Amino acid sequence: MGLGKSFFDFVTGKTRAATRNAMEALAYNTVKELQEAGPYWDGYFANAWEVKQGNVDIPATTQGQIPPSDKPADQRVYTEPLVPPADLRKGYTIGNSMVYRAVAMDLEPGRLKEGPGTAEQDWYLRLMEGGELIRINKQAAQAAFKEAFK
Repeated sequence: MGLGKSFFDFVTGKTRAATRNAMEALAYNTVKELQEAGPYWDGYFANAWEVKQGNVDIPATTQGQIPPSDKPADQRVYTEPLVPPADLRKGYTIGNSMVYRAVAMDLEPGRLKEGPGTAEQDWYLRLMEGGELIRINKQAAQAAFKEAFK
């Protein structure tokens, strides 16, 4: 085996490992950012974000507390995002499983917009399209590649 093949194998292996690490970090950071930016009334919505391998549907099947609490939680407590191992061929889908997710994400009208436990109007669209999520994830991707090639 010549030097060229060894170098190719080395770089390919490092690049794949870095890409898998970056994908996992980006999924984790995205969920953390969604939890913190979104509304947090009783914690059910904030903690219903899911990461799945592949381009799959995350159904809105989680009911939450019934009846809903009449006041927001005094303190926010987030569950750690569960991120499956990255598969470079499949990628990830991130979604929320609460039945009222479209309202909580301001994709449909009806969310309480002022007071404790709420979020800024259009928080989800601003996060997805406003550049903050890209900035945060850019740092995670750079760190994953730096770690793999040090």
